[in-house]
Formats: sequence, structure tokens, C-alpha cells
Amino acid sequence: MHVLLVHKRSNLEAYTRKWGKQTKEQRAAVERVFSAAAVSHERAVVEACDSLDRIGATFDLRLRDELKKFDEKKYDLVVTVGGDGTLLSVAPQLVHTPALAMNSSPKTSVGFFAAANRKTVRGFLKRIASGEEKPWPVHRMAVTKNGVLVGHPALNDALFAHQSPVMTTRHFLKPPGARTGEDQKSSGIWVSTPAGSSSAARAAGGILLPLDSRDIQYIVREPYVTVNERYRYTKGVVLAGRKLVVQSRLPRGCIFIDGSAHEEITGFGDEITFSISRTPLMLYGKSEVLRAIHATAGGVDR
Repeated sequence: MHVLLVHKRSNLEAYTRKWGKQTKEQRAAVERVFSAAAVSHERAVVEACDSLDRIGATFDLRLRDELKKFDEKKYDLVVTVGGDGTLLSVAPQLVHTPALAMNSSPKTSVGFFAAANRKTVRGFLKRIASGEEKPWPVHRMAVTKNGVLVGHPALNDALFAHQSPVMTTRHFLKPPGARTGEDQKSSGIWVSTPAGSSSAARAAGGILLPLDSRDIQYIVREPYVTVNERYRYTKGVVLAGRKLVVQSRLPRGCIFIDGSAHEEITGFGDEITFSISRTPLMLYGKSEVLRAIHATAGGVDR
């Protein structure tokens, strides 16, 4: 196998580099909070490299924040070492090549998509090399603005909102199958994939979709209505093959795809659609966190 191994900087290093000059008290606080995780992360990177050597794989080691566009066809596998953010940093470039995510600090990182850790990564790699371990499709979501795809297929979710979180979001929403839509005011609209339905969408009042579903769901955040008013469409499931249509009623709105991974500015009248993508991410393994959450919704091997 030829593998692309992508790792992040530890939070300790990232905070130190970002902040530049710090007071003595600030440096002490950063080290107190992040030192243990930094040690764990460095050990995880070493273990990933050693494990690839042991199975006879060749690999290119790249730092996450220095990684630019790459040709996925050069690799049989992409391994990410860090947390979900590290996987999200490379997932937009993956269409055919499968990935294995490794949680480098399980005590401090959720690692929802990260099935491997320092203790289990070698076993995963052996099973992948032998063909025993098979990847599963993580269904992603396509987002368009005025008919043109924007950003990358969302692994978790997308949020349409005002650029400023304290400002009211004005939009027109038309679910598939509805004869007419309606103008609304809210804090924005969450639209999630099945995998992403366990995070922000669920916290906002959505439901947990089975992992093997090809549906998406939408939730209007904090809908604003006056006395004796109510909206017809505040949340719902969009079936596979159908699209949710939203029109911006903001001079300057924004579509946030997978958090801050991609931000797309919108203008008044821009039409935005959300639908299941044709290109799932092929991922090896399911983390304990993912299994525990989605076991109640089905679509996950117990």
C-alpha cells in the first residue's frame, strides 16, 4: 500500500504559535491544559508511522495545516492522526480513496469518526492491508448556490445564517413536496447528514437519522414569530433524491459547511439547495462514540 498520513499540530503547539507573545500566567495555563494531550498526540504519530512500516506500506507524512491539494489516485489509503477536524481537512479531496481516522488523544478528543487509536491502529492497518477490514460509506450532502455546487460535500452539516450570529436571519424556505414555501425569521437553518444528525441538529431539536440512511434533515433554529403566529415548516426530513430549497432574504448571509471548513457568502435572492451527495466518504471502522450514539437509531453494527 501507498498511504498518505496526515497529522495535525498538537493543541499545545498550535496555541503557542498562534498567540505569539504570552504572559507567564498564560503560558502556564496553556501547558497545564494541553501538555498531556500533546504527549499523547506525538506518541500517536510515531505509532502510526511505525505501524505502517511494520506492514510494509510506503507513506507520505504531511502536516495538516501545510497540506495543499493532492492527487488521491496516488494513494490506496489516507490515515489522519488527530481528531475529527483532521479528517475534515482532507475529506473534501477524497472521492474514491478510503480513509482511516485515528484519535491521537482519546481522553480529550471526542473523535466521532476516529475508529482507531494508538493501541488499535496497527491491528486496523493489518486488516486493511489483508482485505479483512472493509470501508463503509459515510453519506455526505451537496450544497448549491444558484445551481452551482459550493464548497465541498458536507460530512456533518451546513448552516445558513446571517454573517453575524447576533443578527436575525431572514429566509424563504420550501421543503420538497410543499405547494408553497414561507418567509421566516430565525437564527438560521441547520441541515444535517445522517452522521451529522447526532451533533448540532440533534441539539437544536432534530432527530437521529440511521447511519445507512440517504436522507437529510433540516431544523429552523429559534424561529421568531409574533403573537398568534406560527410557521408551517420548522423541521423535517428530506428524502433521498429530493432537495430542500432556501432563498436568502439577507443582503449578506453565509452558508457554513462543516463548521468553518467552508464559508460561502450569499446575497439577497440567492437560491440555496441541500440534497444528499452522490459521493460518500469511504471510511474504515466505527468509533465507540459513534456506535453508542447511533445504536439507538439503527444503521450501525453493534
